[in-house]
Amino acid sequence: LTYLEAQGLIDGKVDEARAHAKTEPVYTEELTTSLLLADQLAKLLRKRRQKDGLIHLDLPEVELVFDENGNVVDAVKEDDAFTHTLIEMFMVEANEALARTFADLTIPLLRRIHPEPGFADIEELRIYARLAQWRLPDEPAREDLQALLEAAKASPAARAIHFAVLRTMSKATYSPALVGHYALASEHYAHFTSPIRRYPDLTVHRVVHAYLDLTDNGSSPMGGRKRATMIEDLREDPRVPDEGALIELGAHCSDREVTAEEAERDLRTFLVLKLLQDNHLGEECVGLVTGIMQNTGVFVSVEPWLVDGVVKTRDMPGGDHRADRWGTDGRSGRLVAQRSGASIGLGDRIKVKIVRVDLASRSLDLDITAFARVSMKDDGSLEEKPAWAAKLTAPDAGKPRHRWMPNATEEAPATTPTEKHSAPDVPGGREIIPRGRMKDGKRAGFKKGRRGKKSF
Repeated sequence: LTYLEAQGLIDGKVDEARAHAKTEPVYTEELTTSLLLADQLAKLLRKRRQKDGLIHLDLPEVELVFDENGNVVDAVKEDDAFTHTLIEMFMVEANEALARTFADLTIPLLRRIHPEPGFADIEELRIYARLAQWRLPDEPAREDLQALLEAAKASPAARAIHFAVLRTMSKATYSPALVGHYALASEHYAHFTSPIRRYPDLTVHRVVHAYLDLTDNGSSPMGGRKRATMIEDLREDPRVPDEGALIELGAHCSDREVTAEEAERDLRTFLVLKLLQDNHLGEECVGLVTGIMQNTGVFVSVEPWLVDGVVKTRDMPGGDHRADRWGTDGRSGRLVAQRSGASIGLGDRIKVKIVRVDLASRSLDLDITAFARVSMKDDGSLEEKPAWAAKLTAPDAGKPRHRWMPNATEEAPATTPTEKHSAPDVPGGREIIPRGRMKDGKRAGFKKGRRGKKSF
């Protein structure tokens, strides 16, 4: 069964299940009953793990679509059927049960460990948390992260927040240390269920085989002296590495895992960028702001391909498509255009144009064509921008250069040439006074009675 096929049977949609079948479908009553029971059990397991402190990150992925010649022709979002979680819950239970068994026997095992995060530097995560109107304590506990992820569900920056939590936590590695797995809320955990694709799983299977040989396939429970003898025999079995060997093996497997992930990510990036270069240069698309570096640029995850690109800060125009100077606001973490008052921040959904692809460096250059219609205020809450504020439209000919004219179909801001121009996205509501304009009867930039003295 495919994941979507099984989900169709669980949902009682047989026709939908058949549509996703890869082989001739034969659906017996016994099969359907088993799937329904598995679905119920998986939901109970997930509920228990969530209560224990499971950190679930919703990190979307895309599936590459290839033609008959092996070229990528499209990238589609991976399906979100619950059957993926169903299998995951059962695999985690099996991995945990095995690791717990050998911990009880005091037999060293190559475990999958994930230490608790140190949170030495969580400033970036705090900024993301404000997008969901959530305040993190100085040292967030597991429950604080769960609450943040739950609060993020209603935020347009949900995906960015999930990635921020991921970056905050350490990477899981292989080791015989009895550390546990923080994200899974598990005291004992090992990789056991995929021996055909992961070498650590294969080493664990060898230990299991040795144990089954000594216990009549696990059917002969032992206690007292027999148990002690069995444990000693297990330690002497050549299929059971000692702790020193496992430390060395774990470090090697962890290193190879990182290398393999980097190679896979690099290849996927190359294939997607090749697709964009051949078919989508110059096109506009939606992107999610995932990182900001004032001296470098704005990093954007481009939809629907979920590939990262950059908008160079020096190339970013202001809200009226004219050159502007951008700076970072310390309170909100947003980039703010000092002249026009336009702003951009983590989690913003913006429109970008695909400008350039460099396959050799795996880089993608973008231009912003429309800012987010949703932004963050000083108190961390989100506000909806008026439609005219999001567009990058050049000033109309013949109009005063300080005025920004909206399209005819959009609602214009309630200002006149004599009214002050405010920048609602600038923290503190700092006013932007057009050069040469008058403010309360005085020329902008000078204090009354002190001609020639600049006011900063």
